[in-house]
Amino acid sequence: SANQDYRPMKVVKFCLFPVFLFLTAILGLGYMAPDGWDVKVTAEIHASPEAIYPFVDELGRWEEWIELTENGNEKFTFTYEGPARGVGAIASSSGAGSDVRWEITASDPQKGVWFDELLEGEADAKGAIMWQVEEGVTTVTWVDRGSLGSSPLLRYFHPVMEKALSEAYTRNLAGLKRLAEAVEKDAKKSGE
Repeated sequence: SANQDYRPMKVVKFCLFPVFLFLTAILGLGYMAPDGWDVKVTAEIHASPEAIYPFVDELGRWEEWIELTENGNEKFTFTYEGPARGVGAIASSSGAGSDVRWEITASDPQKGVWFDELLEGEADAKGAIMWQVEEGVTTVTWVDRGSLGSSPLLRYFHPVMEKALSEAYTRNLAGLKRLAEAVEKDAKKSGE
């Protein structure tokens, strides 16, 4: 009878041990995963930095070239604080299940714009939209680096986060390219 009382505990231990091992492995792998994202996308724009810079340095103009709608529905709404452009300019967007706050920390018409980001009120990130001119073509690079925090479970979202940001920034740079090239074309026409 003492052995019969002990058997259910053996069964419970036998069943729980694999569950314990599985959860330990999941957490262990999570700790080994990258704790943040590092995104870099580029676009070649046939326009001068002078044509590109106003669209990037003035956060209110981002609404002209980043994706604001999806399937005809508005994805983001923006609010602004501080100066309209340059260091200290702040933009916050909300919508589509995402809240982001950008603050310009450095700005150079010949090199680009750097900013701090706060995603969902928690994840700190640093970003920049930089450019370099070679043979009349401006290569614009959008970089974004941030942390998902210390939770091993959040780290599993690393590939999803990088993929989503890469795709969004690629589309956004296409919008910037379209506008900057139109400005450059108009400037050349009026200069003729």
